[in-house]
Formats: sequence, C-alpha cells, structure tokens
Amino acid sequence: MRGRLAWLAAGLVTACPPQPATEALDAAVLELDAGLDGGADAGAPLGAPQLTIACEPADGGAFTGLDAGATVDPLRAMTFTFPAALDDVRFRVMDWNDAVVPSDDEAFTEDGGYTYRMVFVQPLKPGRRYALLVDSETKDTFSDALGRQYDELRVPFRVSGDVQPEPGAPKKKKRRK
Repeated sequence: MRGRLAWLAAGLVTACPPQPATEALDAAVLELDAGLDGGADAGAPLGAPQLTIACEPADGGAFTGLDAGATVDPLRAMTFTFPAALDDVRFRVMDWNDAVVPSDDEAFTEDGGYTYRMVFVQPLKPGRRYALLVDSETKDTFSDALGRQYDELRVPFRVSGDVQPEPGAPKKKKRRK
C-alpha cells in the first residue's frame, strides 16, 4: 500500500506544470523606450506594455503603481491606462485558487489611449494572495494600435491583514450504527 502511495505522490509532483514567470512592476509607469520612437521592429514582442495602474483601496483614497509581490490594502477597484488603443487584450485579477475575481469592468478609448477599469463585486480579501493578469483573449500576445506586440503580464500581490477562514458547509456529524 505504501509503495502505491509513494508512486502516486511522485507522479503528482512530476505532473505539476511549471509556474509562469512573473515580471516586476517596480514603478507607477512601466516605460519602454524601445519601439515608442519607431526605432524598434513593430512586430517584435516588447514584453511589458507602458501601463499605468491606479488602485483604489476599500477604505478610500488611491495610489498608483503595483510592485510584484507587494502587500496592498484591500482593493475595491483598479484602473489601467495605456497611451495607445489595445487590441485583443483582457485584464483579470486571479485569486489564490487561480480563479477569476468577479468585477464590473469598463473599457474605453480616449485621446488615442486605452483605459480599462475594474470595480470588484466585493473588496479583495485580507491576507490572501492575488495576481493581476494582462493577456490576449485569443492569441499568445496582444497588440496596440501601432502594431507592437506584448507578452502576457502577470503581477502577483498580497492583500494586507490576516487570512479569514472561508465560510463552508458545516461538518457532518458521524452517525452511529
């Protein structure tokens, strides 16, 4: 019996997919000089887009920027702005179970730029880990109106506070026979 459990455990460990690499957002604005002046190949993936992230905590106020691995107050909304219109892009916040966090979203283009706003149905939970994911809906990369390609962007972060237990079904009582 122990031999089967060891074999099963070894199979599960080797079958786990590798975790995707994360890129740090170490400032309010990610600046990419390459390609913005037309000097780079428009079809080559550039990595992270020039993206401004504004976060709104549940208790009011606002701050700009989101560092990879940062600890933030519970958020109620996030707004993303980009200097050019984007095509085939989606913005999502994934929870600790890698499930999409429900939100009311709005996207619009203004003055040639692109703005995307997410208002979470419920503020993000204290003590939990989340990840901002910016990727393409149908392809490996997404692009802007100028034809520049961008790779997927994943920024992990944590909400400050202590983890609260998830409400669940009550424990079943054992019946005597």
